[in-house]
Amino acid sequence: MYHKNFIEYFIPAIKEEYRNTQVLSYIIYNCMEEAWRKGYRIWNWGGTHLEQLILMRFKKKWANSLSYYYYITFFNLKKYELLLSNFKDVIKIFNFYYIIPYRYLKT
Repeated sequence: MYHKNFIEYFIPAIKEEYRNTQVLSYIIYNCMEEAWRKGYRIWNWGGTHLEQLILMRFKKKWANSLSYYYYITFFNLKKYELLLSNFKDVIKIFNFYYIIPYRYLKT
């Protein structure tokens, strides 16, 4: 995603057996080079959990600077029961979206 002089990057997944081909690194490099020519100066890798050591090492190879992120979540508790009663429909529509804080999930 592009905004002002920022590029917000989402790291795709890669299968373990293809990691040695370094295709992903080649694609990233070319995207960065093209973005630089277009005037974008900040490549935001996004957040990484401290437990994701392999991902942190990958990002470090690109001379990234470590920043801390803070997430704020707003959730309307008045709509909670409505959401739960229609949960299957909501999941169909918003598949793979973060729609409810984990602490409110019923197990």
